[in-house]
Amino acid sequence: MHDQAGPLHLSPSMLELLRLRRAQGAAPFAATLDVAAVHAIEAELGATLPDDALVVLASGDADLACATGLTLDAILDCAEDWSEGVPDDHVAIASVYEDPFAEREQGAHGGAYEVIAVARGGTRSAAQVRIVRDGVPDGEDTTLGAFAREKIAAWCGLDSAAWMGTLQREATLPLADEAFRPALVGALTAAPTEPARFVVHPKFGRGRVVEARTENGETKLVVEFESAGRKTLLARFVVEG
Repeated sequence: MHDQAGPLHLSPSMLELLRLRRAQGAAPFAATLDVAAVHAIEAELGATLPDDALVVLASGDADLACATGLTLDAILDCAEDWSEGVPDDHVAIASVYEDPFAEREQGAHGGAYEVIAVARGGTRSAAQVRIVRDGVPDGEDTTLGAFAREKIAAWCGLDSAAWMGTLQREATLPLADEAFRPALVGALTAAPTEPARFVVHPKFGRGRVVEARTENGETKLVVEFESAGRKTLLARFVVEG
């Protein structure tokens, strides 16, 4: 899981997708996500979100959001609501129409729903995603970058001349995108720690309380004594110290 600030790393297919968006004249991308927000979602999701998915979210690009259906606030709802057909070792993180741009731009029905799922045991560098169409998994995995590029290509392909011009511009761009350095920022909030509690027993001496519990109306303490080791005692047999 993501538990500290630092750069997000693009897979080759995601880099190609960002180059395409630059060639299309996309506005300058945003670049950061809050690590605490990402970690909280991953903890509840029970899976690590791939850096490629976080790059899409960090970009703030409306077309990439449209092509993938990815929004940070909707990931947990998607995991719960779009689990049909998703293998047990995967979890859904986004759902999108088969033709999302037609639905957005023309109000047309976007066709079948496609669900993007990631492996529960996947790493942050894993680029592969599983696509489930109308409850049926695709035969082969793809990458998030390739999936989104196909959506954009299908929409822009309505005007073949414009699409070819975009591809020509893309070919002139450098392989590295120096203008976009996505990263996680901030820090995880540390859980508050209670001050250590010490007690003194007439026989065992001074010790640190490691657990307190109530049984049959009496408080019992588990105490790690400095010389006698760990003991379980009734609280009334010790004094604070």
